[in-house]
Amino acid sequence: FQGNSIANIQNALSITNSCSTITPSYGLDVSQTSTGIDLNSDGNLSPGEAIRYNITITNSGNSTITGLDFNSAMAPTLFAQADMYSVANPSKYIASQNNRSDGFIIPGGQAAFTHTHTITIADTVDGNLKNLLYVTAYPVCGGSIIDISDDGDDSDGNTTDDPAETFIVPNPEVTVSKTATTTDSNGDGLLGVNDTITYTITVSNTGNMTLTGISFDDTLKNGYGTALSLNGPVTFISSSQGSVSGTLLFTEAASYTASYTITQADVDSGLISNSLLVISSSPNQTNNVTDTSDVGNIGAGDTDGDPTVTNIPNINSMELIKLAEVIDVDGSGTNNLGDIIKYT
Repeated sequence: FQGNSIANIQNALSITNSCSTITPSYGLDVSQTSTGIDLNSDGNLSPGEAIRYNITITNSGNSTITGLDFNSAMAPTLFAQADMYSVANPSKYIASQNNRSDGFIIPGGQAAFTHTHTITIADTVDGNLKNLLYVTAYPVCGGSIIDISDDGDDSDGNTTDDPAETFIVPNPEVTVSKTATTTDSNGDGLLGVNDTITYTITVSNTGNMTLTGISFDDTLKNGYGTALSLNGPVTFISSSQGSVSGTLLFTEAASYTASYTITQADVDSGLISNSLLVISSSPNQTNNVTDTSDVGNIGAGDTDGDPTVTNIPNINSMELIKLAEVIDVDGSGTNNLGDIIKYT
């Protein structure tokens, strides 16, 4: 709202009388409170949800105010000064019902506005978002006056000009699931030696903070409990929001893959078991967010962290071949009494 370009100047003068016949006394009081909008009703505020700021502006002077400008200084608690940001777009500040939208306030009058802010990932870093609102008013008799908002709560020791604070509970969380497929390398229709197990891994950011430094600790063993090693490191494939390997934004998921080649000892043991621990870091923390892979078969009695098990059928078979050869002892050319049968 640009106060210096008000068209209805005559209406303002009719209320305040002529500026030449009064001594202007300017006064401005701004209060602002906040209410969280928990869209998914989970009890937490997360990126994509919102905060509604309710703003009340009082003209405590004797000159009609004919325009207002707004500028919210948004500050996550732990951010440096350079990381603060402002919201000054006038379209963000909506006049409440029965209020004029042009910032016109008579002496002693009030105007109410709302500002709905969509929570960003940056807002969640320390769990406390502060908003200090600067309002510039333009009285009809010229000049301007600025006031900084108060949150209306003097019990905190701040009686003037303190920001509206919204607590956004940090909830860093990661989940990982893993499935296995097999490749019959020799085409014999059986899972056996030199066949390959390919693991498809999905890592998801299920919290409300960006995760970085993602790494893996893989536990691979056969049915005897013998520790095994993957064919190579866990390999990044892609992510749903375009992040590079090792980073997950809010609600982002990334795909990885790994493989293992079966040996004779594995066949003899009957199975390969694989469990994957994913380790990541939330802002200002190190390796504090972890999860153990699950196969995703959630059902009665199932718990998170089930290993991915590939069973290797142990096909036991035996073939017996016996050959008989007659030794013609008497040289008669026929099988007679006294000839010998030799079995091989």
